[in-house]
Amino acid sequence: MKIAVITPYFKESINMIKRCHDSVLRQQGNVVHFLISDGFPYQEINTWDCQHMTIPNTADYGDTPRGIGAAIASALEFDAICFLDADNWYDDEHISNIIWTYKNYGNPPVITIARTLYIEPEERLGTCTHSNGKDFVDTNCYFFRKEVFSLLRLWLFKPKEQSLYGDRII
Repeated sequence: MKIAVITPYFKESINMIKRCHDSVLRQQGNVVHFLISDGFPYQEINTWDCQHMTIPNTADYGDTPRGIGAAIASALEFDAICFLDADNWYDDEHISNIIWTYKNYGNPPVITIARTLYIEPEERLGTCTHSNGKDFVDTNCYFFRKEVFSLLRLWLFKPKEQSLYGDRII
């Protein structure tokens, strides 16, 4: 299964983006990281093992970069898409656990997972009870199979004032 991880970035520090990227590189399987600059690119990222793109700043909390990344991943025939904000990271078994769930629970087209909260520098607080998979799913906690990629247009085609809570719309 070919999986795209889409990460929009704006003005996060290069060290923060590197932590995010390194967590994607540690995933097992055929995983490609798409880093999409929302108007303020770091040229250093061009040397990393990723797909790096720049778009004009859209001031919509990463929704346009997510949507463009999803469209490109779909055009490149990826099988699944996940999202990861630049100020977050994946645990080492994140993608493996999703694939296990996918294979063992009837191949659902969308999987949502729990979110773990940390205090810098990585002191674990616990599982977030707010992101429960029904009422709210954090953007970083989705897995979409290609049969539902059309849902991802919702990140692009909505009024700008809804950008602050785009993950709630999805």
